Amino acid sequence: KEQEAGCLVGAIAGQMEVDGKSKVPDLLGYNTVGVVGGQSIPPVNRYIAGFKYCILKVDPKVTIELNYSNDFANTALCKSVAQSQISQHHADIIFQVAGGCGIGALDAAYQNHVYGIGVDADQGYIHPDVITSALKRVDVAVYDIASDAEQGKYTNNLPRFDLAHNGVGYATPNSQVPQDAVAKAQSFQQQILAGSLTPPENIP
Repeated sequence: KEQEAGCLVGAIAGQMEVDGKSKVPDLLGYNTVGVVGGQSIPPVNRYIAGFKYCILKVDPKVTIELNYSNDFANTALCKSVAQSQISQHHADIIFQVAGGCGIGALDAAYQNHVYGIGVDADQGYIHPDVITSALKRVDVAVYDIASDAEQGKYTNNLPRFDLAHNGVGYATPNSQVPQDAVAKAQSFQQQILAGSLTPPENIP
């Protein structure tokens, strides 16, 4: 459930916008976040749906600039998209949901001194300004399926690799993320696990 991972990083981004934690003084007050998608396909849009739903729950006044590169490999395309979101719309956080192409979006964030949020794996190693990442724990899925097969429990009804089964999550936020933003993500995580918060699959 990518939307659950998207929600958790959205909670962090939303709280940072509430706190006015832009790295660039000129961007304080714009309250805008950029999202760079690869293509408009279900796995990408589930991440974005959860992100948008939960960032707006934290900060209903935030503006979200969503653009697709229509590519998952060409870093220059995603860099151009993110650059436009930063220079034209004053985005101070960039969430990349575009695979390898999205590295370019994180490059643009770093070079413009704004925050980046990675996807699928912990991408904090790419730049120090990648504050967290929406995780899809493929290792957990592979291990669980292999274990079930070994024990003769494997069926064609694949389990849902969601937050409850440790299949998704968010990377440990770096030191630039204030504690109240971490607490917001933890709160949303508990609400999802309790069934009181259900991020949508479709972009709201």
